[in-house]
Amino acid sequence: DYAGIVKSSAGKEPADILGAWTAYRIGEAYYQAGNFQQAASYFRRADELMPYHLDFKEKLGATLVQLRQLPEAEKTLRWVLQENPRRPKALSNLGFARVLQGFTKEAELYYDQAIALEPDYVQALLNKSAVRLLSKDYQRVEEILNRVLKLDPDHPQAIAILQQLNQIH
Repeated sequence: DYAGIVKSSAGKEPADILGAWTAYRIGEAYYQAGNFQQAASYFRRADELMPYHLDFKEKLGATLVQLRQLPEAEKTLRWVLQENPRRPKALSNLGFARVLQGFTKEAELYYDQAIALEPDYVQALLNKSAVRLLSKDYQRVEEILNRVLKLDPDHPQAIAILQQLNQIH
């Protein structure tokens, strides 16, 4: 009940939260509500309380990417990957941070690593298709999106991109 968590945490400061999991869950509620600034403050608190919990740090990194705080996001995500290089979400989020800075070839390598670790990771597949789209590799984009649709036949983003591709060629 993300809305209920946000409502019950209103008026509280992250520093008031004494449990790492509580801070993380409040952060997740704000994240799901699209309030990334507030989410980041709670994820930072969870990270303060349990600084070696990779899920907390990984989610903080993803939130920092959403906020376009890319140097801090990259530092956070690289720390996670240094601790455990087999983290598909960290790899995919690091790839997205690199795309936002124009490093698409490097980003694609991160997406490939994420997909190698978790072949059905839809977000990494979508991110890779976006990089291939930028390169006008329409055949590869179509292959990747068809793979997404096998995993999730009603995926709206994959359907929309495929429809646009059909109009292009």
